[in-house]
Amino acid sequence: MMWSVVLTYTACFGATLTAGEVPAAPGSQGVALPVSLALDAGEDVASLQFDVLFDDVPLALPQVIIGSAAKNAEKELSFFALGPDTVRVVIAGLNQAAIPEGPVAHALFDVDATAPEELTVVTLGYVVLSDPFGSQVDSEVVSGGVDVKIGATSGCNSPGGSGPDAALLGMVVVVLAFGMDRRYAAGERRR
Repeated sequence: MMWSVVLTYTACFGATLTAGEVPAAPGSQGVALPVSLALDAGEDVASLQFDVLFDDVPLALPQVIIGSAAKNAEKELSFFALGPDTVRVVIAGLNQAAIPEGPVAHALFDVDATAPEELTVVTLGYVVLSDPFGSQVDSEVVSGGVDVKIGATSGCNSPGGSGPDAALLGMVVVVLAFGMDRRYAAGERRR
């Protein structure tokens, strides 16, 4: 008699955060790379934090604006450059509204005029998603990029609306929700 055992493993994630891929010509400004949220059935995400990591030789990231999905849930977006190749983004609000699937942010990249024709990878790192009650939501991340090509047309216009400046009160709630060091809630910058 022969026995066999088959083991299977299924990875389950509550949410997926995806950086899009956009074309851009050298010298383009405000190239809008979407960051989108997808949810598994029954999952809710009410706030999120992530870092946008990129090669700072051909790209610069001077602005990140809120996406329609986060805006529809009455959230606010704050961002801060941690270095020339890393920008931290926090999306939260003073409500427990769940963010629907769709774009939560748009990273507005500037492309150096001497950038080579190639795909510059944009990665999302240090991702923290939380549900309406502050519990962490399991997640996975999909990288994207800016595909530099001579003669490419790029989405240089800001997508729908303007990025709001975050109120200090909103930052205090976000900092407490994510369990960060309280000294940063008072407006101090990390050094």
